[in-house]
Amino acid sequence: VIFEGNPDFPMPKVYFGGKENIDELTVAVAGEDFDPGDEEELVNIVINLSLPPIPNLNCGLCGATCKDIVREEIERKNGYSKCVVLRSFLKVKLREKEIPLMPFIQGMIRDSLIGMLKHLKGFEGHGRVEIEFNL
Repeated sequence: VIFEGNPDFPMPKVYFGGKENIDELTVAVAGEDFDPGDEEELVNIVINLSLPPIPNLNCGLCGATCKDIVREEIERKNGYSKCVVLRSFLKVKLREKEIPLMPFIQGMIRDSLIGMLKHLKGFEGHGRVEIEFNL
């Protein structure tokens, strides 16, 4: 995924021109680390360091910031495994885009739904539940 426009979003970065935004998540600087003709090496770095976006809630539930988690993932220290929000047990999608939820909110929604569903015929109390509706 190529991302442009928010240098503060925690993700591995390759900068094209200028050093003013270089930080600990910068993995390469085009024009400095790479010259014309080095495209294959740059593509390999991008492929090897591509990460799914982190929710960027900075909830602190894992004891770190989202930026710290991404830095650990770049360093191959399994930072993402610490993210409580990424390990969610409940997912909400709006227009096919997942909305990250804090564990408290996940629990509140889950418990509310279970409270309603347990009164329905056929509810077994275990397994996967899917609820879809249009706004």
